[in-house]
Amino acid sequence: MYFKKKSIYYAISLLISGGYSNAETFNINALNLSADDNVDLSYFEKNDLSEGLYETDIVFNDKRIIRNEKIKFIDNNGVIEPCITPELLKRLPLTNEAKDKLIATQEDNCINLNSLDPNVVVAFNDSEQILTISMPQKYTNLVYSSWVSPEMRDSGIAGLIFDYTVNNSHYYRKNSGRSNSVSAFGNIGANVAQWRFRANYQYENKLVDPNGDKQSRFDWEQVYAFRDVASLSAKLFVGEVFIRSDLFDSVRFKGVSFFTDESMMPQNLRGYAPQITGVAASNATVTLSQNGRIINQVKVPAGPFVIKDLNQSVIGTVDVTVTEDNGQETTFQFTTTNIPFLTRKGQVRYKLNAGQLAPKYSHHTDDNFITLETSLGVFNNTSLFGGLVATQGNKYQAINVGIGQNLGFLGALSVDITQSYADVLTGREQGKSYRINYAKDLPSIDGQLTLTGYRFADQTFNSLTNFVDRNFSDNNFEDINKDKHVFSLSYAQQLRFINASANITASRKTYWNGKQNNYFSVGLNKYFDEGIMKGGNISLSLNQIRNGYDKTDNQVYLSISKPLNSDNGNASVSYFASYSDKDKRYANNANYSRYVDKNTNYSVTASTQDSLSDAMVSTYISHSGDLGQVQVSGSLSDSMNSASVAMSGSVTATQHGISAHRLTYRDQSRLIVEVPKTKGLVIENGNTTTNSFGIATISNVPTYYNMEYKVDMNKLPDDVNIEENILESTLTDGAIGYVKMDANIGKSLITRIKLIDGKYPPLGAIVTNGANDKVSGIIAESGIVYLTGLNMGDQLSVNWGDGQSCSFSADSILAGSRDITLCNH
Repeated sequence: MYFKKKSIYYAISLLISGGYSNAETFNINALNLSADDNVDLSYFEKNDLSEGLYETDIVFNDKRIIRNEKIKFIDNNGVIEPCITPELLKRLPLTNEAKDKLIATQEDNCINLNSLDPNVVVAFNDSEQILTISMPQKYTNLVYSSWVSPEMRDSGIAGLIFDYTVNNSHYYRKNSGRSNSVSAFGNIGANVAQWRFRANYQYENKLVDPNGDKQSRFDWEQVYAFRDVASLSAKLFVGEVFIRSDLFDSVRFKGVSFFTDESMMPQNLRGYAPQITGVAASNATVTLSQNGRIINQVKVPAGPFVIKDLNQSVIGTVDVTVTEDNGQETTFQFTTTNIPFLTRKGQVRYKLNAGQLAPKYSHHTDDNFITLETSLGVFNNTSLFGGLVATQGNKYQAINVGIGQNLGFLGALSVDITQSYADVLTGREQGKSYRINYAKDLPSIDGQLTLTGYRFADQTFNSLTNFVDRNFSDNNFEDINKDKHVFSLSYAQQLRFINASANITASRKTYWNGKQNNYFSVGLNKYFDEGIMKGGNISLSLNQIRNGYDKTDNQVYLSISKPLNSDNGNASVSYFASYSDKDKRYANNANYSRYVDKNTNYSVTASTQDSLSDAMVSTYISHSGDLGQVQVSGSLSDSMNSASVAMSGSVTATQHGISAHRLTYRDQSRLIVEVPKTKGLVIENGNTTTNSFGIATISNVPTYYNMEYKVDMNKLPDDVNIEENILESTLTDGAIGYVKMDANIGKSLITRIKLIDGKYPPLGAIVTNGANDKVSGIIAESGIVYLTGLNMGDQLSVNWGDGQSCSFSADSILAGSRDITLCNH
């Protein structure tokens, strides 16, 4: 048996608000009662702490780090104190030296924290059941807000997962007939202990009339397993993976990847994650891919879009395809890079990849290889970094060295050089590549140069991708694109004096064969806080896209939007105009959109091309439910009709049951909440509800940080009561977390309890349900009691004083046959 008094003290506070003080007993005068009244509050008096198992929260140096931990309290020479076990000690944010010293002093599997230092203070608040530990800073690891040290993280439970995104688009053109396209991608996998096993799949099926040509393809993009190495803030991947590197190209291989993972570090030690920007001329599907692998696919409305949720590992050239409602596709490439390579003084970050090259579109290579790179913080503001890559027989070698420097108010800068040696069909080539990266915040002018980078490569320089393409692909030598100049820039500027913002994004890549890929965008956004446009904005965007075939497309976009009700913003109207000199056409769009609720929205758009020609009406509906997300769009015009449906979601199966839920992204975590026999329990900030099995699953739970989710107490089912409505988790990447909640299920009602002799049980007597040994209610004056969790067949007992009690059945109360319930001794 263990003690849990928090809910009891809460109940008595409702019953006798203001009647409890810090004295050893309740003050009867505070209750406006006399000593002769029928009152028994002995159960709630603050008794001396006794030995036993207590459910306790732990507060470490003013930060609550553990909830509901069962801790044994023992008698040590007449003093009741907590028994800190070695297992619990490992979860406290102490230095390894402090832990080793304390473990050496344990007696009977209990550790005395005061033996570490006389300034250590351990105190237990019995009424709140909080164990407070005050520890000198020199013995502790840094405790950042919400971040949790490795010892306290949850690797989750075993289970199976299935994640999917499916898109079905159908087009009918009057001049060319019908066409249909189905695409799908996602993950299947299993979790066993700390290992996560994953297989990424990708499917595409295209059918074109009138010839009936059908193209179908299914690929297993990657099959791999991974786990954390928490002590090193690193991850280990095994299987078919892509090279993790800040210095060299990313190529698929079969083998092992071991690297420092910044996501396992506190937020202020993490690095830069890229984002992709663009503009859609109508409702569209944006597909991001790299090396033929789909990274992300999202539906966007007409106008500018920003995709921010890319993984930090996405480095290099990203292929962006914007598929409009009319089937027209716009493609461009965007090059992302890293912030300057800076590592804190004394820290080392590294990446190791080893195995056999296995590029997706080549089956002619089986060369073994290895890459190794590291960054070392040598001074407060200076980092040295470098790396090497080598294939079997030294057919390809590359060596990189560089330096990163924090320039203080001038920003941060890094420079590096790479020397390559490659055996190609024409002989052995060697060349150099030079790179410079720079980043700078400009708070004085509200500007931020997020990142700018430049790289130049000799004509005889070969990247790892060049080496693979020139030796093992089916392409002709002339088709190989060898980088010459690579430039990227991202700058944002707040213009507060006019309540606006401006941004510039640029990416330029030229090749030695004369081809180039350019993307340039400049935008201005004006916001309105008052007047007829209150809550609205005007955006102007100028874009230029140039592809590898030397075709340039200049684009101009103008967007005006205004909410119809500025107080809640549920509905809005907008106008969107665009011009593209690729096809020399103007487009105009008028749009009405509305959020029905936080999970459902729709829009209706009327558009024209070149004045009033080629008019089109299109619709878009999106709904995010407990089982996933559904997006439906369609368009109707004189020349063509289209319709598309996109669905996404996940299914998770564990020993506790099966749950369908919203999509969990690749390698992200999910949290299963089980409330036995309880359907319809809403997790308000987790966007999920318990199913008929009493299970709800929260998708994309942030990892390595303490996350709190709350049960919506305003939406509890009529027959459910919850004592604790806060759920907590600290998961690792890819984990299936599990939390079980204790719900009191049954009817709640008010009745009056009377003893056989006609008297009432004393105020403060406790009513206990024998079906679960839980407190069901507390007797008020004249026998009135509010009872919870009643079900047919339950036997309840009333307890007070020195062992006095009586009992009654819930059946007669639930049947409503009597207003007064008789309690038998």
